[in-house]
Amino acid sequence: MITCSEHNILQLVGSRTSGELKAFYTSWISIARAPKVQLQYEHTAIFLLIALKCIKIMALPLLATIGGCGGGGGSGAPSILQQTTQEFTSTTNDVQADSDVTVATPGFSASPTDGINVLLQSVDGSLRERTFHIRFPSAMNKTKYPVVFFFHGAGGTGSQWLSEGRGVVNLIDSGKFIGIFPDGYDRRWNVGTETNADDVDFVRSIANFIGSSELFDLNQMYGIGTSNGAGMVNKIGKETSLFKGIAPIISQQTENIGLIVPPQALSIFQVNGTEDNLIPIDGGAGVANHVFMSAKASAENWASNFSCNSEPLIRSVQWGNYGAIEHTYNACIENRRVRYVTVDGAGHTANFGRNFDLYNRIWDFFLRNNEGYYEEFLSEIYLTQSEKDLFIRNAQRFQEICLDNFTGLKNPLWQVYQTGEWPIYFHIESWDGPVTATAINRMRSDYQRIANEWIAGLRIYDPTFVRQADVKLFGFVFNTGVSGDKTFTDVFSKYPQVKDYTGTNESSPWKLVFRDNGAQFNQNWYSLDDFSRVKVVGIGEDLSADVSYYPKDWEAYQHPENIDYFLTKFWHKVSWDAVAQRQYLKLGGNVTKYELGETRYSVFTHEMGHTLFLDDIYSIDKYPDGTGISSIMNNSDSITDFDTFTMRIVWKQQKEMYHVSVDP
Repeated sequence: MITCSEHNILQLVGSRTSGELKAFYTSWISIARAPKVQLQYEHTAIFLLIALKCIKIMALPLLATIGGCGGGGGSGAPSILQQTTQEFTSTTNDVQADSDVTVATPGFSASPTDGINVLLQSVDGSLRERTFHIRFPSAMNKTKYPVVFFFHGAGGTGSQWLSEGRGVVNLIDSGKFIGIFPDGYDRRWNVGTETNADDVDFVRSIANFIGSSELFDLNQMYGIGTSNGAGMVNKIGKETSLFKGIAPIISQQTENIGLIVPPQALSIFQVNGTEDNLIPIDGGAGVANHVFMSAKASAENWASNFSCNSEPLIRSVQWGNYGAIEHTYNACIENRRVRYVTVDGAGHTANFGRNFDLYNRIWDFFLRNNEGYYEEFLSEIYLTQSEKDLFIRNAQRFQEICLDNFTGLKNPLWQVYQTGEWPIYFHIESWDGPVTATAINRMRSDYQRIANEWIAGLRIYDPTFVRQADVKLFGFVFNTGVSGDKTFTDVFSKYPQVKDYTGTNESSPWKLVFRDNGAQFNQNWYSLDDFSRVKVVGIGEDLSADVSYYPKDWEAYQHPENIDYFLTKFWHKVSWDAVAQRQYLKLGGNVTKYELGETRYSVFTHEMGHTLFLDDIYSIDKYPDGTGISSIMNNSDSITDFDTFTMRIVWKQQKEMYHVSVDP
């Protein structure tokens, strides 16, 4: 950029005559008169003032020569400084409103525009145009947006990066952030050996430039780079406080960058392919004469700088067409995290398959490490700072190891929110004595009461959740040896029933088909995004001859509660087997009085939490900080603030998946 260094001033001024200087600035003025260009009139004047201030005593004879008016003021011809101000004042009145190119000096710029923008930088003693593309959301409905910089690889351009899409355009157009796509000098980023351009200063100047508009939240800026661009975000992350988080893709730190101590903590999302032949995952000599740290050492270096847990939490995941291993260092200062991912079999590529959205995953990671991300979920939950940090650390783990697995899947809360109904059926493998109507009614009533206790924690956060859960009963499945008494028959004989059943897995004995096309559902419940998409149309064809069932004629059958589907199998057997998933809730061994249907409240509430996507946090391997949390999913006997906190996170994901905003 144009700076106050003695070298730059001498290059620009020291060897020029007064006529040459006047010609130089006259040519600069002519740029402003070119079509589709904006330039604020003060820039040249300010440039001269900066130059004059920097050269100090040298400026005195120079001003005398330029002014042509001897010593002092007088009424002679105006100086170049005065002419420049007048020339630019007239030029700005002719600027086109639809300009898509901006020429500006850093720090004194016209408003950023959607499209190509230009700054001037001194490289090798000459002023060079440095370009970058700004992409705004398609519908601007916020007063301020986060900013994400995208740095291309060697040989690329910012506009090329943007044109390839990569899912980023969808993120921008949906209003997640404003995207900035800078161009490297000579299509390279100077990580240390590539060019003589000061690219860190270039990025600083872009930040100053966009800071003239309130649309850009400079406190929420992030950097994503691929290959040579990944080296650039590593360098910026180590040398500046510009970014809150960076994602170096298919590169890690060089040995030289690794020596630098960063000025602040930030979130790191590093990706490396195990078969990368340009930037070796195990470190060593690579492209552009750089010597790289290993991917592991680079991540450990970041984690050490941010005082993270010394051992990462590791999990195997599927990334599109590849298997991958995530290593995540948690409990860093300011609730940051460091993650590096090794993609098995991948080379020097950021493309892991059409069905894998890498950049959406990175953006979610950035958000979850943003100190303000969790504030909305803490409404009317009053915590000390240490308690809040503990909540956030465990919530971050919950999201990545549990909630992320349910992306695209509706849980029963969504159906309750829409209809107020939660249809269930009883599957009783074994029971102590005959099943009574009192026991069924009590357990159904408890199911409804506990569901509404879970929902109560959402209402402060989302006042649109106005419905109560009405637990409807679809029917009964009794395994061999289980029967109902007369009270049961009197009350429930008109409900669908299957008796002498032998199945003990997650399947139901009924035939289910998709409502839209009549195709039979194979009862792979993990593959079904929405249980309400299927309905019961009859009895399954693979039941043994000993099984009896009601009704026989499904076409003429009228259900007592006017439902033809269920969301949850409510499962019981006498021996201990308390477990639940999205599609079933099992209370094995937790009925304390069989005739009355009394159950252990804490177990019932805990298992229902699983159907709503909550996770056990008592496992020290998964939640190393979980022992300090009071939760029904851990060691509490009732729903706690932490349970409410995580339920709100789940609910926001549910609503956002179906494009319904949460406005707490």
